[in-house]
Amino acid sequence: MHVIAPRCLAELYPGLYDSFTSADAAAVAGLFSAGARESLSAHPAWRDATTAVLFERGGSVIARRMGEAGLRVVNIDALPGANAGGRYGRLVWQRTAAALGIAGAFSIPAPCARAPAREPRQPFVVVHPGSGSPRKVAPAALLAGICRARRADQACEVLVLRGEADEEAVAGFLGAWGGAARVIDQPPLPEAAWLLAHAAFYVGNDSGISHLAGVAGARGCVVFGPTDPRVWRPFGAGLEVLRFPVNSSDRARP
Repeated sequence: MHVIAPRCLAELYPGLYDSFTSADAAAVAGLFSAGARESLSAHPAWRDATTAVLFERGGSVIARRMGEAGLRVVNIDALPGANAGGRYGRLVWQRTAAALGIAGAFSIPAPCARAPAREPRQPFVVVHPGSGSPRKVAPAALLAGICRARRADQACEVLVLRGEADEEAVAGFLGAWGGAARVIDQPPLPEAAWLLAHAAFYVGNDSGISHLAGVAGARGCVVFGPTDPRVWRPFGAGLEVLRFPVNSSDRARP
Protein backbone atom coordinates (compact mmCIF):
# COMPACT_ATOMS: atom_id res chain seq x y z
CA MET A 1 0.00 0.00 0.00
CA HIS A 2 1.29 3.43 -0.97
CA VAL A 3 -0.05 6.43 0.93
CA ILE A 4 -0.25 10.06 -0.17
CA ALA A 5 -0.97 12.14 2.91
CA PRO A 6 0.28 15.07 5.00
CA ARG A 7 3.85 14.64 6.21
CA CYS A 8 2.70 14.30 9.83
CA LEU A 9 1.43 10.79 9.05
CA ALA A 10 4.94 9.66 8.14
CA GLU A 11 6.32 11.14 11.36
CA LEU A 12 3.72 9.65 13.69
CA TYR A 13 2.80 6.37 11.99
CA PRO A 14 5.80 5.20 9.93
CA GLY A 15 4.82 1.52 10.04
CA LEU A 16 1.28 1.60 8.66
CA TYR A 17 2.11 1.48 4.94
CA ASP A 18 4.66 0.17 2.46
CA SER A 19 5.66 3.53 0.98
CA PHE A 20 4.73 7.19 1.38
CA THR A 21 4.56 10.46 -0.57
CA SER A 22 3.88 13.77 1.12
CA ALA A 23 0.69 15.41 -0.14
CA ASP A 24 2.61 18.60 -0.88
CA ALA A 25 5.20 16.86 -3.09
CA ALA A 26 5.47 18.34 -6.59
CA ALA A 27 4.69 14.97 -8.20
CA VAL A 28 1.24 14.88 -6.59
CA ALA A 29 0.09 17.90 -8.59
CA GLY A 30 0.39 15.83 -11.76
CA LEU A 31 -2.33 13.47 -10.53
CA PHE A 32 -4.86 16.30 -10.87
CA SER A 33 -3.94 17.02 -14.48
CA ALA A 34 -4.86 15.58 -17.86
CA GLY A 35 -1.44 13.91 -17.76
CA ALA A 36 -2.27 11.82 -14.68
CA ARG A 37 -1.51 8.56 -16.50
CA GLU A 38 2.00 9.80 -17.31
CA SER A 39 2.49 11.02 -13.73
CA LEU A 40 1.56 7.59 -12.40
CA SER A 41 3.89 5.83 -14.83
CA ALA A 42 6.81 8.11 -13.95
CA HIS A 43 6.67 7.44 -10.19
CA PRO A 44 8.29 4.17 -9.01
CA ALA A 45 5.70 3.61 -6.27
CA TRP A 46 2.69 4.50 -8.41
CA ARG A 47 3.30 2.90 -11.78
CA ASP A 48 1.84 -0.49 -10.82
CA ALA A 49 -1.17 0.89 -8.94
CA THR A 50 -4.54 -0.65 -9.77
CA THR A 51 -6.80 1.06 -7.23
CA ALA A 52 -7.05 4.64 -5.94
CA VAL A 53 -8.77 5.06 -2.57
CA LEU A 54 -9.84 8.69 -2.14
CA PHE A 55 -11.19 10.03 1.13
CA GLU A 56 -13.73 12.38 -0.38
CA ARG A 57 -17.05 12.25 -2.15
CA GLY A 58 -17.22 11.19 -5.78
CA GLY A 59 -17.01 13.59 -8.69
CA SER A 60 -13.77 15.31 -7.72
CA VAL A 61 -11.07 16.25 -10.22
CA ILE A 62 -8.62 13.64 -8.94
CA ALA A 63 -11.29 10.92 -8.99
CA ARG A 64 -11.97 11.71 -12.63
CA ARG A 65 -8.26 11.75 -13.50
CA MET A 66 -7.59 8.44 -11.75
CA GLY A 67 -10.49 6.87 -13.62
CA GLU A 68 -9.19 8.23 -16.92
CA ALA A 69 -5.79 6.71 -16.08
CA GLY A 70 -7.40 3.27 -15.82
CA LEU A 71 -7.47 2.84 -12.04
CA ARG A 72 -10.36 1.48 -10.06
CA VAL A 73 -11.55 4.45 -7.99
CA VAL A 74 -12.97 3.93 -4.49
CA ASN A 75 -14.44 7.05 -2.89
CA ILE A 76 -14.78 7.07 0.91
CA ASP A 77 -16.97 9.88 2.23
CA ALA A 78 -14.83 11.32 5.03
CA LEU A 79 -17.35 13.98 6.06
CA PRO A 80 -18.94 13.14 9.41
CA GLY A 81 -22.51 14.24 8.75
CA ALA A 82 -24.89 15.74 11.26
CA ASN A 83 -25.40 12.53 13.24
CA ALA A 84 -21.81 11.40 13.75
CA GLY A 85 -22.24 11.80 17.51
CA GLY A 86 -18.57 11.53 18.44
CA ARG A 87 -18.09 8.45 16.26
CA TYR A 88 -16.44 10.24 13.32
CA GLY A 89 -13.27 8.17 13.15
CA ARG A 90 -15.16 4.93 13.63
CA LEU A 91 -17.63 5.87 10.87
CA VAL A 92 -14.83 6.59 8.40
CA TRP A 93 -13.21 3.26 9.29
CA GLN A 94 -16.50 1.41 8.80
CA ARG A 95 -17.02 3.04 5.40
CA THR A 96 -13.45 2.18 4.40
CA ALA A 97 -13.72 -1.43 5.59
CA ALA A 98 -17.02 -1.90 3.76
CA ALA A 99 -15.70 -0.42 0.51
CA LEU A 100 -12.49 -2.46 0.51
CA GLY A 101 -13.79 -5.67 2.08
CA ILE A 102 -11.57 -5.35 5.14
CA ALA A 103 -12.33 -7.52 8.17
CA GLY A 104 -11.32 -6.57 11.68
CA ALA A 105 -12.26 -4.34 14.57
CA PHE A 106 -11.75 -0.60 14.72
CA SER A 107 -8.70 0.36 16.77
CA ILE A 108 -6.52 3.41 17.35
CA PRO A 109 -2.78 2.77 17.01
CA ALA A 110 -0.44 4.61 19.33
CA PRO A 111 1.66 7.26 17.58
CA CYS A 112 5.44 7.10 17.38
CA ALA A 113 6.82 8.87 20.47
CA ARG A 114 10.37 9.97 21.23
CA ALA A 115 11.71 11.59 24.39
CA PRO A 116 13.16 15.07 23.83
CA ALA A 117 16.83 15.71 24.50
CA ARG A 118 15.83 17.92 27.41
CA GLU A 119 13.27 15.97 29.38
CA PRO A 120 11.08 18.05 31.71
CA ARG A 121 11.08 17.40 35.40
CA GLN A 122 8.15 15.39 36.70
CA PRO A 123 5.36 16.21 37.14
CA PHE A 124 4.75 18.59 34.25
CA VAL A 125 1.82 20.20 32.45
CA VAL A 126 1.52 20.68 28.68
CA VAL A 127 -0.47 23.61 27.27
CA HIS A 128 -1.14 24.32 23.60
CA PRO A 129 -2.91 27.71 23.42
CA GLY A 130 -3.13 27.83 19.61
CA SER A 131 -5.22 26.24 16.89
CA GLY A 132 -5.38 26.09 13.13
CA SER A 133 -8.14 28.71 13.15
CA PRO A 134 -8.28 31.84 15.34
CA ARG A 135 -12.01 31.17 15.87
CA LYS A 136 -11.12 28.00 17.76
CA VAL A 137 -8.74 29.71 20.19
CA ALA A 138 -10.30 29.95 23.65
CA PRO A 139 -9.76 33.11 25.71
CA ALA A 140 -6.31 33.06 27.27
CA ALA A 141 -7.74 33.72 30.73
CA LEU A 142 -9.94 30.63 30.43
CA LEU A 143 -7.01 28.38 29.50
CA ALA A 144 -4.87 29.85 32.27
CA GLY A 145 -7.69 29.34 34.78
CA ILE A 146 -8.08 25.69 33.80
CA CYS A 147 -4.34 25.23 34.11
CA ARG A 148 -4.31 26.77 37.60
CA ALA A 149 -7.21 24.62 38.74
CA ARG A 150 -5.66 21.40 37.46
CA ARG A 151 -2.17 22.27 38.65
CA ALA A 152 -3.51 22.97 42.15
CA ASP A 153 -0.66 22.90 44.67
CA GLN A 154 1.61 20.62 42.68
CA ALA A 155 5.04 21.94 41.80
CA CYS A 156 4.50 21.22 38.11
CA GLU A 157 6.69 22.55 35.35
CA VAL A 158 4.47 24.23 32.74
CA LEU A 159 5.42 23.52 29.11
CA VAL A 160 3.80 25.63 26.39
CA LEU A 161 3.86 24.26 22.85
CA ARG A 162 4.15 26.95 20.18
CA GLY A 163 3.47 26.11 16.55
CA GLU A 164 4.39 28.26 13.59
CA ALA A 165 1.10 30.22 13.72
CA ASP A 166 0.73 30.33 17.52
CA GLU A 167 2.73 33.46 18.40
CA GLU A 168 -0.26 35.58 19.40
CA ALA A 169 -2.08 32.79 21.23
CA VAL A 170 1.02 31.83 23.21
CA ALA A 171 1.77 35.45 24.13
CA GLY A 172 -1.81 35.83 25.34
CA PHE A 173 -1.62 32.69 27.46
CA LEU A 174 1.71 33.65 29.02
CA GLY A 175 0.29 37.05 29.93
CA ALA A 176 -2.81 35.50 31.51
CA TRP A 177 -0.78 32.79 33.24
CA GLY A 178 1.69 35.18 34.80
CA GLY A 179 3.89 32.44 36.23
CA ALA A 180 6.92 30.46 35.17
CA ALA A 181 6.60 28.51 31.94
CA ARG A 182 8.91 27.02 29.33
CA VAL A 183 7.98 27.58 25.70
CA ILE A 184 8.86 24.78 23.28
CA ASP A 185 8.94 25.99 19.69
CA GLN A 186 7.61 23.63 17.02
CA PRO A 187 8.72 20.36 18.60
CA PRO A 188 8.98 17.36 16.26
CA LEU A 189 5.67 15.52 16.41
CA PRO A 190 7.13 12.33 17.98
CA GLU A 191 8.55 14.49 20.78
CA ALA A 192 5.21 16.26 21.19
CA ALA A 193 3.54 12.84 21.42
CA TRP A 194 5.98 11.81 24.17
CA LEU A 195 5.34 14.99 26.14
CA LEU A 196 1.58 14.57 25.84
CA ALA A 197 1.72 10.92 26.89
CA HIS A 198 3.84 11.68 29.97
CA ALA A 199 2.21 14.93 31.10
CA ALA A 200 0.32 15.08 34.38
CA PHE A 201 -2.35 16.81 32.34
CA TYR A 202 -2.89 18.70 29.09
CA VAL A 203 -4.86 21.85 28.25
CA GLY A 204 -5.63 22.89 24.68
CA ASN A 205 -8.15 23.96 22.05
CA ASP A 206 -9.78 22.10 19.18
CA SER A 207 -6.53 21.55 17.28
CA GLY A 208 -4.32 18.92 15.73
CA ILE A 209 -2.21 18.82 18.88
CA SER A 210 -5.31 18.04 20.95
CA HIS A 211 -6.14 15.17 18.61
CA LEU A 212 -2.57 13.94 19.03
CA ALA A 213 -3.06 14.22 22.79
CA GLY A 214 -6.07 11.95 22.53
CA VAL A 215 -4.36 9.15 20.62
CA ALA A 216 -1.25 9.51 22.81
CA GLY A 217 -3.35 8.75 25.89
CA ALA A 218 -3.09 12.17 27.52
CA ARG A 219 -5.22 13.24 30.45
CA GLY A 220 -6.58 16.76 30.55
CA CYS A 221 -9.03 19.19 29.03
CA VAL A 222 -9.83 20.34 25.48
CA VAL A 223 -11.83 23.54 25.03
CA PHE A 224 -14.19 23.82 22.05
CA GLY A 225 -15.77 26.97 20.64
CA PRO A 226 -17.57 27.06 17.27
CA THR A 227 -17.00 23.42 16.33
CA ASP A 228 -19.20 20.67 17.74
CA PRO A 229 -17.36 18.35 20.14
CA ARG A 230 -20.07 15.73 19.65
CA VAL A 231 -18.57 15.27 16.20
CA TRP A 232 -14.97 16.47 16.46
CA ARG A 233 -13.81 15.64 19.97
CA PRO A 234 -10.44 13.86 20.14
CA PHE A 235 -10.19 10.18 20.85
CA GLY A 236 -9.09 9.21 24.32
CA ALA A 237 -11.06 8.61 27.50
CA GLY A 238 -8.70 10.82 29.50
CA LEU A 239 -9.71 14.10 27.84
CA GLU A 240 -12.56 16.19 29.23
CA VAL A 241 -14.33 18.60 26.86
CA LEU A 242 -15.40 22.11 27.83
CA ARG A 243 -17.01 24.86 25.71
CA PHE A 244 -16.38 28.58 25.44
CA PRO A 245 -19.17 30.88 24.20
CA VAL A 246 -19.18 32.10 20.59
CA ASN A 247 -21.69 34.15 18.64
CA SER A 248 -24.21 32.38 16.42
CA SER A 249 -22.57 33.45 13.14
CA ASP A 250 -19.27 31.87 14.18
CA ARG A 251 -21.01 28.67 15.24
CA ALA A 252 -22.72 28.41 11.87
CA ARG A 253 -19.50 28.68 9.87
CA PRO A 254 -17.66 25.46 8.91
